[in-house]
Amino acid sequence: MPNATYGRGQTEWALWKSFTFGRSASGEVPKVFKTRVKRLLDVDRDSDFADLSVQPPVRWSFVAPPEEVGAEAAYAEADVFC
Repeated sequence: MPNATYGRGQTEWALWKSFTFGRSASGEVPKVFKTRVKRLLDVDRDSDFADLSVQPPVRWSFVAPPEEVGAEAAYAEADVFC
């Protein structure tokens, strides 16, 4: 499916399943895990390298915040993997 995007809930669930693969973990994603994923995304988005004399060789923020306040961000497969 080219250009498929996923919501943060789908991303959290996929990450949780990959980290708990082979273990007897709850099917529900714990709130603490969701909070950590959200904080990592916030840190990624808030990093500002504009003042550096040498820019990073890659784009440092994979997911741009949604255009509207309260809207859900869309994550590409590469974003989820990273």
